[in-house]
Amino acid sequence: MKKLGQILNRLEESILVILLVVMLGVIFTATVGRFTKIITIKWAEELARYCMIWIVFIGIIIGARKGEHFAVTALDMFLPKKAMNVIKIIATIFVDGFCFFAAYYGVKILNSQIKGGQVTPSLQIPMWIVYSIIPFGLAMMAIRYTIRTYKDIAGKDIDREDG
Repeated sequence: MKKLGQILNRLEESILVILLVVMLGVIFTATVGRFTKIITIKWAEELARYCMIWIVFIGIIIGARKGEHFAVTALDMFLPKKAMNVIKIIATIFVDGFCFFAAYYGVKILNSQIKGGQVTPSLQIPMWIVYSIIPFGLAMMAIRYTIRTYKDIAGKDIDREDG
């Protein structure tokens, strides 16, 4: 299980880097091409937008794994550590529930997009491919938070990145 987690971690980070390089490369090329009038990439902005959507949702998966999503820490100063641990577990369960809920409805929306057959204006790729990352990202975030909640309850070291 630990090995699978490490493979998944590397895969997430690799996809993130590839998308970032593609997005920056296309935008840089389109910008230079526009000013030098050497090349015109009509679909550059569209591809960059879709890469950004994927980067955001893969980023939330990585943020959930590392426990680096934003949180209100004002209560840390006033409550004992045990009470804070209970509050963190409860908050994580709520976030987990929301992610599963949103992923479920994201799949429903994705199914309607598959049936609709809409394609992107410039690239002419199916819109469901672009937006498939939304339910996937939310489901993966929920899974990461479920693992985090389990480790919090079991009192295991959650700062290690073993999946």
